Amino acid sequence: MRLRVVNRIDARIGDHVVIGIEESGVVRGSLAVYAVPLAGLFAGALAGQFVGERITSSGSDWPAMAGAAVGLVVCLLWLRRFGRATETDAAFQPVVLRRETRLPTV
Repeated sequence: MRLRVVNRIDARIGDHVVIGIEESGVVRGSLAVYAVPLAGLFAGALAGQFVGERITSSGSDWPAMAGAAVGLVVCLLWLRRFGRATETDAAFQPVVLRRETRLPTV
């Protein structure tokens, strides 16, 4: 697999290495990818339901569904911006930790 990593130990092509990512980057990235779109979906649904109840008295679910879709799309757009902003953040960059010595296979 090809992967762009920060190489602070001067590893060479063909070296077997161990790579890692800071724990804070993994946690923040996971929250951004999973929790934020889900929160946007629910917040949009609640906002749509609230607005729908104020506009119509029919009790339709369409405003909540439309609000959920809008909330999800807004959060996905935010996620795209977040991804671009973190491209150069050291917490999100994989780093070569050490060379791995492999025993010869028979």
